[in-house]
Amino acid sequence: CSISKPIAVLGMLRLVERGLIDLDADVNDVLTSWRVPPNASWQPRITLRQIASHSAGLTVSGFPGYRADVPLPTLTQILTGSYPANTPAVRVDTFPGVQFRYAGGGTMLLQQVLEDVTARPFGELIRELVLDPLGMSSSDYAQPLPPGLHGDAATGHLSDGSAVPGRWHEYPELAAAGLWTTPGD
Repeated sequence: CSISKPIAVLGMLRLVERGLIDLDADVNDVLTSWRVPPNASWQPRITLRQIASHSAGLTVSGFPGYRADVPLPTLTQILTGSYPANTPAVRVDTFPGVQFRYAGGGTMLLQQVLEDVTARPFGELIRELVLDPLGMSSSDYAQPLPPGLHGDAATGHLSDGSAVPGRWHEYPELAAAGLWTTPGD
């Protein structure tokens, strides 16, 4: 799943290269669908550079995924920790830029920035910016996996060697964990 994150960051860097976003600007300056909330009376200033380097002080390290038979949350529900999200809200709980802390929640904030700035769905945007230019025709950020591709997908396994019930989990947290890909890609 975590291969999703560097691909998302590469897409972000393509937009930086085009001058559409600034690595060192406060993300709240460009967010329209959601904003980094204050921490008590302090409003954190988070940058894309901090998000990409896992130094933004953001919470939620990873995502457990969802069984195919349960509802999937929207991006806003993931960020706010609202039902049906199965993780807490993404928040700043340490000073940005001070320490490294792996944060899948930050990658979800990155996804929101990219969607808000371009007004395009994340999967479509990353296809144009990264996957197609690299010839990654067997990769996609489709969640849930389209039925026509089920036969090509590997079955996930748990630490005890047993198969994941339903073969795999769904990951609506696209930028953090939602990439389907192949060894060739």
